[in-house]
Amino acid sequence: KGDFVKARNRLGTALLACGQVEQAYVHFAHALKLETNNSSALKGRQACISILPVWRTLPARRRFRERFGVDLWRPRGTSKVYAISDVHFDHKCNEDWAHRIDDFEFQEDVLIVAGNLCDTRNALARALTTLKAKFRRVFYVPGNHELWLSPSEATKYPDSLAKLLGIMEMCDEL
Repeated sequence: KGDFVKARNRLGTALLACGQVEQAYVHFAHALKLETNNSSALKGRQACISILPVWRTLPARRRFRERFGVDLWRPRGTSKVYAISDVHFDHKCNEDWAHRIDDFEFQEDVLIVAGNLCDTRNALARALTTLKAKFRRVFYVPGNHELWLSPSEATKYPDSLAKLLGIMEMCDEL
């Protein structure tokens, strides 16, 4: 339907005006998926892209306020930092490995997950929930596998950046 693009653009514009840049981006990207050269969607998406990296959106400010100072007063030397990557949790043997990590041994420690944890958002939620139960803090950096759009996700996310924003929202909920 032709006016669906117009509705997406109007909603994106309203969300952008309210500071909901992440959600606005998704609507502009959906509009562009329907009509590639739509000037309103192109301008709106570009406006979102220019704001996202400077951490001035409402969710970004909340993340900064609530998370970045959590360990400021933690005594030095009380935690170990572990780093892993390419876990590929969506493979059964790797998911089993993650579940076998001791439930108590690493409760004072930090885990850095440096990408390629899994391919889909649902598997990512399961993986991060599992790892959060094993470690005091989990720092996660998405890799290329997380940003792939599986056929089941193609209708929800118009592009990889929209999926990344969805992943960040999911991490906020965990």
